[in-house]
Amino acid sequence: MKQALLYILIIIFNLSYLSSSAQQKPDSISIDKYSREMILNMSEDMLMELSLEDLMLLVKKLKVSSIEELYNIILNPVVETASKKAEQTFNSPLSVTVISNEEISNSGALNIPEALRLVPGMIVREKTNGNYDVHIRGNDNVPPGKYLFDSENTITLVMIDGRTVYNNFQGGIFWESLAIGMNDIEKIEVVIGPSSALYGSNAVSGVINIITKNISTDKTSVTATAQYGNFGTKAANAAINLKKYKHISSRISTNYQHRDRAQDEYLYFEDYEYHPSDSLPNLIQYAERRYPDTKLALDRFGINAFISGDFGEDIKCDISTGIQKSKIQTIYLDLNNISLSTRESNTHYIDFRAKLHNLSTQVSYNYGIQDNAVGFYGYKFDVSNFSSKIEYDIKRKYITISPGMYFSKSIFNDEKYLLENNVDNGLFNGPVELSNKAYYVRSEFKYSDFKFVAAIRMDDYDLPEQKYWSYQFISSYNINNKNNIRIVYSRANRGPFMYDYHVNHLSESTDINGYTIQQRYTPNKNLDLETMDMLEFGFRNRIKENIFTDFTFFYSYAKDFSSSSTVVDTVLHTVVYHSTTKNIDLNSRQFGMTAQARIVFNKKMNLKFFTTVQYTVLSNFNLNYTSPQFGDNTVISINTDFVHKTTPSYYGGLIIQWNPNDKLSMNTNFYRYSKQDFYSIDGITVIDAKTIMNMKISYSLFKENSIFFNARNSLDNKSYEFPFSDKSRGLYLIGLNINL
Repeated sequence: MKQALLYILIIIFNLSYLSSSAQQKPDSISIDKYSREMILNMSEDMLMELSLEDLMLLVKKLKVSSIEELYNIILNPVVETASKKAEQTFNSPLSVTVISNEEISNSGALNIPEALRLVPGMIVREKTNGNYDVHIRGNDNVPPGKYLFDSENTITLVMIDGRTVYNNFQGGIFWESLAIGMNDIEKIEVVIGPSSALYGSNAVSGVINIITKNISTDKTSVTATAQYGNFGTKAANAAINLKKYKHISSRISTNYQHRDRAQDEYLYFEDYEYHPSDSLPNLIQYAERRYPDTKLALDRFGINAFISGDFGEDIKCDISTGIQKSKIQTIYLDLNNISLSTRESNTHYIDFRAKLHNLSTQVSYNYGIQDNAVGFYGYKFDVSNFSSKIEYDIKRKYITISPGMYFSKSIFNDEKYLLENNVDNGLFNGPVELSNKAYYVRSEFKYSDFKFVAAIRMDDYDLPEQKYWSYQFISSYNINNKNNIRIVYSRANRGPFMYDYHVNHLSESTDINGYTIQQRYTPNKNLDLETMDMLEFGFRNRIKENIFTDFTFFYSYAKDFSSSSTVVDTVLHTVVYHSTTKNIDLNSRQFGMTAQARIVFNKKMNLKFFTTVQYTVLSNFNLNYTSPQFGDNTVISINTDFVHKTTPSYYGGLIIQWNPNDKLSMNTNFYRYSKQDFYSIDGITVIDAKTIMNMKISYSLFKENSIFFNARNSLDNKSYEFPFSDKSRGLYLIGLNINL
């Protein structure tokens, strides 16, 4: 009740300035020297500062016919990820959201998962301080009752400038291992819904494309941000943009972040109690090796270099490279009677992109060391990932046809680290690889206010040895300049992972009551890949020049899920548990709706609201489930349609941006999800409904230099957001932003 009252007071406090600020005459700003590119990159706040005279000047500079068309261009950001072609969000044929660098900075988000809480349709839950579980529309933890590391998101594709940054071990994104920092991001584009036909395998629930900053500049400049807060939190980033030399632009950036855990206890699965860290040696073996720093939640460092060559409108090339080193404690490998495990990575990347008229290509390589579970022999690998693609646009009057080819290869090798530790049996016991060749074609027909996009793709994997077809059919129609409708039908599949197709592990023998017990894991080379079909209908409306709404209704059907299957083989006094991964006769049906509205009241205030409601049903689900959390005699038997409550039934947010004057900026953003039931091999956990409130108050000292106060989870809700995790606590920081 107190929290609800506080929410209301804060909203009233923000909105109370609406009427008074609306009566104040905005100061005109000088825009006579603005280039077209500078105008198109103007923020909503800058636009609202303009007088009628300045607006008319922009109309002239942009060569548009009216102020209304000007509003449409600036308040309706350009998106490229939806159909792989630059277009305004209002006209995008897919459900897509763009969050700009300014929105991310205003929100106070310290990392990419936090920023994704600003996006409709995203489920973001904190595991430990600064480490998150991220899903698009859910369908997470399917089938229920598996290990926690099986709950990793295996069906959302994440890219940086079109470069895939997926973890090929068992799916999911190791967010801490991305070399770029928040200062490198120009915008994040999120496409909701299956998109494998456009972007390849793993784009089953959607695509998150992180786009780095445009580095072209006429002068050398330096930017830096530093923050310090409780729980040992230190966050800093800096960048230098070098003056453009002829056709070449360059930028060098670095970022660092450290956070301690919000608690000093560990959950012990034997009694489901939290125990202090100094008691770990009494609870488990190899405690010091597996938990070398019990206070640590997150420690990461990255450095990047960007070079861009612009040799004309249709001849461009970009090269980026970077290194990162990271270490975290998070929910991942629950094989140790302790819910948390430590993860380390040290990787390098290089990415090359080029465009020559209608031909575009991209080649990427990532390599390094990845230790998924520190202290657990067999989970440390040398990793290398190579990918390349080439596309060509054939343009005619009303139609564009874009054929393309793609190739990727991923190699994991644990041999070196097994020898170092005198271990005979790891997960792979040498180098293993997965590769994929793909061929695709995308076509777009546009006539007047009607647009139709069709894409089809064939992926030819080495494992499983079969071809997978994905496709997408999209149509949209602008009823008028204020109303747009769209309909989408698509199929997508996830890709293969090393753990499913290459694991070959024999555990150490254990003697129990005169019997030798062993566990053997073997791969299933014929495992079918999970696929999803989706039907979606959307409607966008521009009620007024300053009010936008978007409603999306969706239905999805997913199949070919997999689960571990175990057969017991007993010979004399030796018992061997043979386990492999097999497809199960289970499907998931999801129905839902996402609604969002954005209102720009005036130059001082704008508001964004969004919510998703959904209902997920699992069919043909058979489970005889013994819950160790409630004792060996508690058996849950499910053999009919099962309402899947791991995905919250509703989730969404509210963002209020208020600038009372030219120097002060205040952002209040809320994120809320409903109650969830999470089934795992370790027990059943109920995640209570939660509202998270974040605030950032920034004051400009001079030019673009400012100081700020940043509060994350400012109500300090001491609750768990993920099963068997740490409690999420309030994080309070002070910071300084410098631009030279």
